Amino acid sequence: MEVGSLNVIEAIALGENETEIPKKRENKKDIDEFARHTIWITYRKNMPLIKEKTTDSGWGCMIRSLQMVLAQTFLSIVLGNNWKYENNCMNTERNIFHIKSIINLFGDSTGSLFSIHRLVARASTRGVTEGQWWGPSFASDIAAEHINEMRVFRTRGYVAKLGSIVGPKIEELSKDEVGFNPCIIFVPLRLGPESPENEFRPLLKTIFDIPQCMGMIGGKPGYAHYFHTFDGTNLYFLDPHTTQNAIDMKGDWSYQSYFCKDNKSMNYSKIDPSISLVFLVKHVNDYEHFKKSFENKTFSKLFIFKNEIEKKLNSDDFISLDDDDIDLINSI
Repeated sequence: MEVGSLNVIEAIALGENETEIPKKRENKKDIDEFARHTIWITYRKNMPLIKEKTTDSGWGCMIRSLQMVLAQTFLSIVLGNNWKYENNCMNTERNIFHIKSIINLFGDSTGSLFSIHRLVARASTRGVTEGQWWGPSFASDIAAEHINEMRVFRTRGYVAKLGSIVGPKIEELSKDEVGFNPCIIFVPLRLGPESPENEFRPLLKTIFDIPQCMGMIGGKPGYAHYFHTFDGTNLYFLDPHTTQNAIDMKGDWSYQSYFCKDNKSMNYSKIDPSISLVFLVKHVNDYEHFKKSFENKTFSKLFIFKNEIEKKLNSDDFISLDDDDIDLINSI
């Protein structure tokens, strides 16, 4: 069965009409367990790239961090949010099949739909070539565009612009004749002009607690990570800055190098203020649950959720003034 054809079966199994609440990661043990079962994507070497490069070491960390958060969203669509806490979760035939199928999407060859090769090729159409570092906002734009073309698991990609999530645009993007498709929502923003401001700390913690939050990408200038958990003080992340050999995913191959036990953390005050939050809404009720998260909580200092599209003004919307009106204005 091809990757991407499982979404309907799995969605029914998970409960199409319910929002699955992730298990709370209340202590370091919970956080470490979550990280151990999260797909870890790193620099790779001995792979053919453009311009005779054979590795992305030193420049591909934002792309690898982006791949990690996308892998997490795909796993959530297929296996749910809490499969990681099942007994022998990494040893069941069903889970291994899905895990390897999703990792295969991020393999290091042009044959993998979300490979670094394909993402770099898409970025090149915007003038950003192989070897150039990506920022969180640019990575979000490339990801959403690529998601909307690949449509793996029928997913759609949406990027909030100018700090606004526009609900009707998500609905228009996600709905088709079949129903409401899963949508990955990127919210690029800044937590401060030069460093993260402390007033945003509790807001960010509340955002991470939203069931649909998949985490964020960011880190330090030129040094990106995938942040999966925030305890209010420290952000926990998977670090792509390990260089491993590229894996040939033809035939029987091991997925062990895509998981690690090294769960790192960084104090909120140490991160670069430029980040991108990532959310996943799986179905229409999940989307409604996501919308309600913004009704009674004030995130407006970071971003807002709009329930309508702002009307664009054209020449007919402006009031025309005749000579009498102008004379009246001049007399005031």
